[in-house]
Amino acid sequence: MMNVLDLYTVDAPGKVFSVSGGREFRGPCPVPGCGGTDRFGVFPLQNDGAGSFFCGRQKGGGNGCGIGGDAIEYLRKVRGLSYRDACDFLGIEAKGTQGGQRSTKYRYQLPEAQAGRQQIFVPEDKTFPAEVVDSSLWVSKGLEFVEKCHQALLDRPMSIAYLQNRGIGHKSIIKRKLGFWGGDERNGMEYQNSYRPRSSWGLSAEKNGKGKARMMVLPAGLVIPYFAEGLLHRITIRLIRIDPNYPKKKYHYVTGSIRDLWITNPTAKAFVTQEAELDCIAIDEAVGDLVGTIGIGSTGVRPDLRTDKALKNSLCILDGLDFDGIGSKASKAVIQSGTWWEETYSQYKRWPVPQGKDAGEFFQAGGNLRLWVMAGLPDFLVPSTDVGKAEPVQDVPETAASKIAVPAASLQANGTASELAELKELLRQSRGYIRIFDGGMNVAKEVPKPWRQENPDASGRISWLLNNSEAVGHWVETMPDGLYQSENIRG
Repeated sequence: MMNVLDLYTVDAPGKVFSVSGGREFRGPCPVPGCGGTDRFGVFPLQNDGAGSFFCGRQKGGGNGCGIGGDAIEYLRKVRGLSYRDACDFLGIEAKGTQGGQRSTKYRYQLPEAQAGRQQIFVPEDKTFPAEVVDSSLWVSKGLEFVEKCHQALLDRPMSIAYLQNRGIGHKSIIKRKLGFWGGDERNGMEYQNSYRPRSSWGLSAEKNGKGKARMMVLPAGLVIPYFAEGLLHRITIRLIRIDPNYPKKKYHYVTGSIRDLWITNPTAKAFVTQEAELDCIAIDEAVGDLVGTIGIGSTGVRPDLRTDKALKNSLCILDGLDFDGIGSKASKAVIQSGTWWEETYSQYKRWPVPQGKDAGEFFQAGGNLRLWVMAGLPDFLVPSTDVGKAEPVQDVPETAASKIAVPAASLQANGTASELAELKELLRQSRGYIRIFDGGMNVAKEVPKPWRQENPDASGRISWLLNNSEAVGHWVETMPDGLYQSENIRG
């Protein structure tokens, strides 16, 4: 069967162009009297490869004639064929001619009627929002603000300690131009919102409900700028005080920011996703030589054009989005989001942190971010110099107390529930992890090499428990793929 794109290129020769790597094409509408240059969109991968079209796709929306559908509808709306003639032209059987049943396979539905159906993903090229009328002024004021806040942070040991506790050291603070904005002091209270005329930042003039000029707000907090290809795209502020109007709000995006996704190392062959930008920075510091990071903000956000291109060129995507516990509303949203990512990117893999809900909490609990990421990567993406390493992030002196003398009776224990507790204790004392992968079909231990060499019997016992214990096997069956510490083992 001919694709809609095949039909369209005949009707609009030399005027069709791709906007998303072959998933969407645009050009003028072939219907007389409509025209335009980019309002007609064709999606060749939809409808099981038969394609679809819709007029009204140009940047900014609207102004199209609104026709849309599949290849049959194209021939009917654009070339004026009847339904049966269109089917004959395409070499398919007209529906509704046998048994009185009419198929809906080729029946067009407007986008709002397709809610809940899987749609072909079409990433957008994010730019400054329409309210930015002078982008050069916005960037200039933004850079001035970022530099001022960066210098302020360097003079705040307490804020630096907070970042270090999240896995963000001095090198990353400098590299990412992290800063602190103290806001204003009013009525003896510090950290109050600062306000600026919108025009001073290159924003359009607006009025509030009382007819007064609307101001832009700069709340107090940690300042996280985002640069893409050397250009300031966004300024995020992690709030230092709760907004009474929005008590659950943690972050504020400075008005005028480009709302594309945070991405580091766009040419990397593997990526780790997180919700918060600070978690991305911590991962970048720990394992930025092996992976890139993507901060999506929330589970419902989809990659923009630049991020989608980087993901498509990658070999592995580790989804480390926040996990708030089985059964919670937030965890269900993560699962739904994961389904979309898995359907869109074949190299996607769910890879939550072993402890806590995100990379920051995992690091605070003493977790090794580098080991967690490496455990999720395909072996060919892990350098040989890292293979077998499982050193803790924080150097802990090796003492006699950390060496294990496993009783002979324990070494010969049989498949009982106590074996799960034994495994937990061995992991705790070795400061090691258990890796579950390939849908739970495989497990492996990740413990420090020096410890393995000094405790061969205990190390062998861990391997025996993983490969032979019925109790451990049942535990593995209940756990999703991931990296687990002793604290994650119940028994």
